[in-house]
Amino acid sequence: VIALPSLGLKGPILSEIGHLSSLKTLDLSNNDLTGFVPSDIRFTSLVNLDLRNNKLEGVVPPMLCIKEGVNNNGDTSLSTDFNLVYACDNFMCARGSWSPIGRAALEVEEVDEIREAGGAGTLQCLPCYDDAAKMYMGRDSCSDVVLGSMHIRMIDIRNAISKTLVALPILVFIVGFSIVIIKRRKTVPIGVDTGYGSGTILPGRKTSRRDLDLTTSGRSLSLASAGEFEDYSDDDWTAADSERGAQRVKEEMIELAPAIHGDKEVI
Repeated sequence: VIALPSLGLKGPILSEIGHLSSLKTLDLSNNDLTGFVPSDIRFTSLVNLDLRNNKLEGVVPPMLCIKEGVNNNGDTSLSTDFNLVYACDNFMCARGSWSPIGRAALEVEEVDEIREAGGAGTLQCLPCYDDAAKMYMGRDSCSDVVLGSMHIRMIDIRNAISKTLVALPILVFIVGFSIVIIKRRKTVPIGVDTGYGSGTILPGRKTSRRDLDLTTSGRSLSLASAGEFEDYSDDDWTAADSERGAQRVKEEMIELAPAIHGDKEVI
């Protein structure tokens, strides 16, 4: 038995391990081992092999993949699917995939983590596109977010959120500035210098009654402020209330006519 998990071991796995013909358990999980899985491991009497969470590259040697007895590989009593019975995933999940134990399992009851979670049946390596899984074999975690059949890398989500947070204040400023401009263009009071002359409508914009103070209340206010009329409102004002009032309304309309009708003569 060689059990050296989580000790920060570095360097490659020596092929000389294959000379230990009576070796039944090899646990080098959760270290920083690099390089490739030596094919000579097949010459041992391994029953349990755990190499997950290292920095091992390449693939599981094909001659090791057909070795029976290692992690139940080749046990036809557990499955009739030979693609599962003799599989390299039974030794380590390939790059770009993962499982909770870093490999596939024909009988999850043998795996403490799965048994405690109430799992049953077989355990297969699943696709994973995060950076660690793309580079190394035997990953037992994956940071991808799974939405149905889609796998989204967590780093892509973080990058998208960062870019959104940067762009959001700019977007808010642009929207707010646009709203202010639109509101200012909607109402241009008569007599205010817009840069195109007093009392004129901005070019490129349709003339609307809201641009000109033609309301009855507006006329009543201007007349009342002159001290000529009192207590006029939208409800009781008519041009016929007095000849003097009618004449004043006519004069105001004549003054506003150029802004409404352009250069047309108003009679």
